[in-house]
Amino acid sequence: MKTKFWILGCVLFMACGGSDERPDGILSHEDMVAILIDTQIAQTRVNNLRLKNDSAQKVYNQYHEYLLTQHDIDDSTFYKSLQYYLNKPSELDIIHEGVLDTLNFRLQKVEAQQEKDKADKEAEKKEKEEEEREADDANESEEGEKKVEQTPVKAS
Repeated sequence: MKTKFWILGCVLFMACGGSDERPDGILSHEDMVAILIDTQIAQTRVNNLRLKNDSAQKVYNQYHEYLLTQHDIDDSTFYKSLQYYLNKPSELDIIHEGVLDTLNFRLQKVEAQQEKDKADKEAEKKEKEEEEREADDANESEEGEKKVEQTPVKAS
């Protein structure tokens, strides 16, 4: 689903050109990056649901409406801005790079946190094993002392 939209966008993007000034009612690069990041995440989440195409599209459409509301952007402004940037390849490249950079940065943060969590769990496991070994050693030592105390001393 997202691949088709992206390919269509790229084709339209390369086929069109226009003036250098951004008209009123067109979202800034930063706003487009923010909404497209959330849109990409939404598409990934919907794809991970493994729904049939028609059901996935319905879920995505609801998610997209929610995202636009969260960004305080109306549908027409978003699509007008998207069409504007599709006609401006150099500007769309800047937006696309912003989306990719941000998503890659977030991915690196998640991966780093996962590695840290894994290392923390391993350290906790080793610490617990060490505590159990020490407790076992202490128990064995106590049992050995009790045996020595309980052993009758033979008088000669």
